[in-house]
Amino acid sequence: MKTQYTAFTLALLIGVLLAGCAGRAEQYGVLLWSPDEEAVASGSRVTITDESDINDTYTVIGLENDSETEIPRARVRAFESEDDAQAFQDEYAELASSYGRSERRALPIRAEMSAQSQR
Repeated sequence: MKTQYTAFTLALLIGVLLAGCAGRAEQYGVLLWSPDEEAVASGSRVTITDESDINDTYTVIGLENDSETEIPRARVRAFESEDDAQAFQDEYAELASSYGRSERRALPIRAEMSAQSQR
């Protein structure tokens, strides 16, 4: 009986450890606004390896030398599939080098042309 209990406990422990090693599904993204245009251009496709709610960042691969870099989430548009990211990248390519500047202080930039849309 003691041997069965020990074997069950050991199997359960191994199962929990292996489940903890499972990685999350890979996400892909398009860099909307590069923090360093010389290292990587805006509009580049990246692989998202991690996400921080505390820092509000993504850790991405695809920037300089394929090293992991932390980028604010607001600068990356995330996608579940590489095909979706590629389609958005193709669409976004025309606008990737475009920027806007407001002459007014605290002017909200909105997702859509509506006063009720998300800032």
